[in-house]
Amino acid sequence: IESCVNEGSDLWLTWQISAQLIAKLLNDNGLGVERVKGHHFFDGKDCPQPLLENDLAIWYEFIELIKAELEIITTYKDYEIKFESHNTELVDEMGRVVKAPEFAQSVSYTVTVEKDGQKVEEITLGSLLPGIYEK
Repeated sequence: IESCVNEGSDLWLTWQISAQLIAKLLNDNGLGVERVKGHHFFDGKDCPQPLLENDLAIWYEFIELIKAELEIITTYKDYEIKFESHNTELVDEMGRVVKAPEFAQSVSYTVTVEKDGQKVEEITLGSLLPGIYEK
């Protein structure tokens, strides 16, 4: 699978969409996540370069993202997962940071899981977004 990010594109969103596609292909073909390999594992090519940084730490995070997407389409295929931001000026309804605050700020969001229109679980979580400026 080839993914591409142009100037102004969202690299993390590209990785998330790629992880969703890979999880679907793994599931559809009865394959395990251990079958996912980057170019660099075969020919030493520095590709996908951003995923190879930090001694492959980001690559392994990407593999964990694929595992999470696979879990959603298998174990939770009959469920609907909703994300509600309580700070939409900083975090959107998909859980993505859309604007960094000037100074560190707490944000919160609620994750709701439903099955057949019935609420199964709901949890409100918080996180601290680092600010652009230090005090």
